[in-house]
Amino acid sequence: RQRRRRIKARRRIKRWRRRRIERRRWIEHATADR
Repeated sequence: RQRRRRIKARRRIKRWRRRRIERRRWIEHATADR
């Protein structure tokens, strides 16, 4: 049971990493505008 949960968490992390990169660019743009 734990091994399957770890695989699911790893797949979620990969999707979060792509969204985090996009959010980081958004935050950088907001700070530069300030």
